[in-house]
Amino acid sequence: MLKKASPSYIRKSIYGPEPGQRAAELPGIGCLELRSLFPDIPKEIFTEGGDLSVIRKATKESLRNVNMDIILPKDKVNILSSQYGYQIMGGEDYTEMIKTIKDVVEERTGCKNIRLRVTTGFRIREPNEIIRHYKLDEYFNGNALGVRPIDRGVPIETEIGTLYGVAQVYDSDWIIHAHHGELRELDMHRMINRAIKPFSMSYARMETRAVAHMNFGPRSSNFIARVIFESAFVQSKFTFGWFLLTSPQGVIGV
Repeated sequence: MLKKASPSYIRKSIYGPEPGQRAAELPGIGCLELRSLFPDIPKEIFTEGGDLSVIRKATKESLRNVNMDIILPKDKVNILSSQYGYQIMGGEDYTEMIKTIKDVVEERTGCKNIRLRVTTGFRIREPNEIIRHYKLDEYFNGNALGVRPIDRGVPIETEIGTLYGVAQVYDSDWIIHAHHGELRELDMHRMINRAIKPFSMSYARMETRAVAHMNFGPRSSNFIARVIFESAFVQSKFTFGWFLLTSPQGVIGV
């Protein structure tokens, strides 16, 4: 007998109707652990509904040897996050990683002006819904902000010419790149430059996103993220990047 299927949490949104009957609730539907089919899947440390202290512990451990001396107490720091990360297993795991990064940086550097940017490729209501749902504005002392690709831009000089980031992403002394593993990157991008893809998508103005979407194919487009990330402007602000590592079975690490 298969176990009863447990559908993933769907966050309420102004853009969608209330969820109706889920496929997992249909008669005769059960679930099968992927590891029973693919035994080489790495062991997960967290699945949806699990103990979030595991994510906090893994994040703290991964940050233990990171040099943060560049961040001074009076500096401004933006933690950059992407809307899609909050859709992974209900979003609590990605949120916990981001909260932990804030806490550790604050504790080790004495910097109190740590802000969160929730970026989106769509409309402003979606990141604002995320901020409200996870109470991120409270956690970041009123400094959590949703940003869109149509917000004011900032020019970024790259080796192929001027491209544009979103000004509110880069309006700090330093940036921390809080990313996530996303399985779509395998079939859509062959994992090419997936670690820095948000620099041409989530953190970029609409015109620059369009360059990646319209002027290149799904794999060659990753070249745009690379030239933005390697630009003098971005490198002058970049501190470190942190990733919620996932597999089809769950979170496998930070």
